[in-house]
Amino acid sequence: MGVGAFGGILRPVRQRPPSSRPAISLLLGVSLSVGLVAACTTGGTGPRPSSGALPTGLVGPVAPTVGPQALRYVALGDTYTFGDGVRQMDRWPNQLVRILRPDIDLDLVANLSARSVASQDVIDEQLPDLDELAPRFVSVQVGANDVVFDTPPADYEANMRQILDSVLESVERDRVVVLTAPDFTLAGEDSTEDGAEALSVRVAELNRIVARVAAERGVALVDITPIADRVTFDPGLVASDGDHPSAKQYAGWADLVAIAVRRLFRHGPTASPEPVSEPPVEPVGVSPRPSGGVPAGPTASPVLISS
Repeated sequence: MGVGAFGGILRPVRQRPPSSRPAISLLLGVSLSVGLVAACTTGGTGPRPSSGALPTGLVGPVAPTVGPQALRYVALGDTYTFGDGVRQMDRWPNQLVRILRPDIDLDLVANLSARSVASQDVIDEQLPDLDELAPRFVSVQVGANDVVFDTPPADYEANMRQILDSVLESVERDRVVVLTAPDFTLAGEDSTEDGAEALSVRVAELNRIVARVAAERGVALVDITPIADRVTFDPGLVASDGDHPSAKQYAGWADLVAIAVRRLFRHGPTASPEPVSEPPVEPVGVSPRPSGGVPAGPTASPVLISS
């Protein structure tokens, strides 16, 4: 030790040992890079998202613990069953499986739905796979793209008859549910485009057709419009892409389908023959354009069971 210029005692400076932080940071960076590459290259089944589309099908199992007696479930339909804009686990068929367990065990062995599918596409591309998949439960939802592609109502009705008749060759009628199509003009860019009103009328028309075709065959119909129409005052029902339903909206659909499925299986207190109606929600100060849901007697019912 020595004396400084101002009389202070000079103490030796203790040298800090060389730091290992740069090496640790490098290792962490490499690990994160490998993890990101793995995450991007591994995913679930389903079509690859097109450019600009949100990634879907990238989340693991549809639901845990498939029991040995689980019924093989196949979903047919368009983008709304495919779940564009949400994760695989948030698609309504996947949520339905989780809602019903453990009381009713469905194994979603195939979701054959895809983007830009109309009723003729279901006939050409999805029905041929049914026999090999050997389902014991089937859901059908298609119609929105028939509106977009301007399918004549008579052709849509003929297609839906063929679809349901083919499905009923594979499963009993009490193991099938049909869903109506949402009014896609109420959300996103479609809500402000010219001709939105006419498209909305067409959605309602095709929904009435599918309701009639299902009723003729004694197949359960689930009308999801009471949930879907709420997009006019609940932005949380729309996915981040601004057009498709969110996980929250699909959860509402799955709840309605679960009511119908429990009735079909005559499980627990939900086996009541009376139709279950969701209480209407009237937004304050908002007058949403109605999409014209499927009528059931004097009031619209979200779940219609035909027997």
